[in-house]
Amino acid sequence: MTRSGAVGIQHYGTFSWSGDINSNWETMKNQIPSGLNYIACGIPYWNTDIGGFVCWDDDNNPKSPHAQEIQVRWMQWGCFMPLMRNHVASPMINELWNYADPDHWAFDVQKKFIELRYRLLPYIYSNCGDIPQRSGSMMRPLYFDFADDRRAINLTDEYLFGRNLLVKPVTDPLYTWKDENKRGYTIYPDVEKAAAPVSVYLPKGTDWYDFWTNKRIRGGRQIQRLAPIDIMPVYVKAGSIIPFGPAVQYSSEKAWDNLEVRVSPGANGSFVLYEDENDGYAYENGKYTEIPFTWDDQAQTLTIGKRAGEFDGMLAERTFKICKVTKYHGTGDLHATEYSAEVKYSGEEVTVVLNDETGKPAQLTDCTAEYIQNHSFEDDGRTLTKSAPQGWTVDSNTDWWGVNYGGGNGDPAATDGSFIFGVWNGAVTGASISQTISNLPKANYTLTVDMHASGTMTESRLGNQRLFANEDEAFFRDQVVTCGTGDNYPMQTLTLRFIQEEDGEPVTIGVATDSAPTQTWFKIDNFRLYSTIDDDFVPTSITAAAAEAKVVATEIFDLSGRRLQHRQKGVNIIRERMSDGTQNVKKVIIRN
Repeated sequence: MTRSGAVGIQHYGTFSWSGDINSNWETMKNQIPSGLNYIACGIPYWNTDIGGFVCWDDDNNPKSPHAQEIQVRWMQWGCFMPLMRNHVASPMINELWNYADPDHWAFDVQKKFIELRYRLLPYIYSNCGDIPQRSGSMMRPLYFDFADDRRAINLTDEYLFGRNLLVKPVTDPLYTWKDENKRGYTIYPDVEKAAAPVSVYLPKGTDWYDFWTNKRIRGGRQIQRLAPIDIMPVYVKAGSIIPFGPAVQYSSEKAWDNLEVRVSPGANGSFVLYEDENDGYAYENGKYTEIPFTWDDQAQTLTIGKRAGEFDGMLAERTFKICKVTKYHGTGDLHATEYSAEVKYSGEEVTVVLNDETGKPAQLTDCTAEYIQNHSFEDDGRTLTKSAPQGWTVDSNTDWWGVNYGGGNGDPAATDGSFIFGVWNGAVTGASISQTISNLPKANYTLTVDMHASGTMTESRLGNQRLFANEDEAFFRDQVVTCGTGDNYPMQTLTLRFIQEEDGEPVTIGVATDSAPTQTWFKIDNFRLYSTIDDDFVPTSITAAAAEAKVVATEIFDLSGRRLQHRQKGVNIIRERMSDGTQNVKKVIIRN
């Protein structure tokens, strides 16, 4: 490791770190683009002194809550650096036990991410092998992989770790602050219960899985991810194949003869597991192995290819425990407890089908025919212009609305039967179709409808098109998967989950819109209603409220913690209470 270097330093098998940097948030924030620029020069290995080298800003006090927070966040980021290395100048001491004792967040969270780093070693070491074999890079600026995404290529605060993990380090204080005398304070009585949001951009062209929950999110959007002190936002690219190793205290403590392999469906994917003697230079003479993994998303098959190469001491036989990720399995740093398949591997190609979801799927009972009249607009048996189909009420002043044949005028074929309901207007206006169910029993329900996404050849008509059940709503723009042009969008299923609190309480269901960027437009078919048994049932309205939380109250404090009536010159601590029950804390400097 050298203090300085130039382009070509990688030729000599060495690397640089970012130097004797200060331990403060601004410096930490600046390290990310610095590292990405370094990597872009073709130098694959880079790192920082985790926590910063000099800790004058916190008076060299590891017990300061402010010092604890920055150390924890830097350690989290270090888990996803090419090299993870904790280093500091005396008189500061920065072993994790100096910050706090076990059962305190300042100790436990650092330990969690150190252990995660060890579990990721098969993925990390394989990416190390990708460097000489395929000119790979472990820390990848987004323009390496998303050159067509104009927003992604300009980002300097997030990157890919390897080709599969999107990393967004937390580089702002969320739960602590310090005064002009360098004394640190917590903003909340219990930091572990606080959860402030962090803004993350997910590049377009793929879906992403939240590493900690396996929630699947469409790319090409900016999201707010809650970041409690033990979570740093990390996302897994759809189609990823990621090997996880055993829990160890040092890298070679246990053999990799029983690896967990997580597959994130949603796209085709591949990965090469690289192994060698772990030390020395024999790999330069071909002493290494590569095992290719290939995921076929359409066929739902994982192929483990024939092993290439050999080295002294390699595993002749091993087991791969395959986990197709769900919200129940393959989440975060947890070991999977159930697997989609266990493969005994001795070097020859093996293919397994992973078409069964692991976990506890929701039990759905179709009760459409019992409660929804004319659910697919077939009862009238004819086209209707500005006339409501049987069982339905329409409120629309658009130029055209009614029931038509699916497949006409470039429309997609109706997915069930011959007819489809739609509305259209050249101006942006409102429209709705609904019916009231008066005998629905108390239960959890899933309501779906097939909808035609809206658009012109050049403009999006996606606005407030939504499925509703009384006050519960699901917006089509939040669930649309495939976008096209003109009238040739496919029908897509929009899903709403809601709770019927009392037997027989009237429930009005339907589809509505009241605004769009240009022209009112929707086409629908096939309402379906299912009573739902699901241990993790969450109404769509609650999920949406959490995603679109609003500020409901604001408090202002100075650095001493004294409440202010209004903002004042200097540093202000702003605490915003959100509609979803969380709090957002930020520091604002008023200069005039």
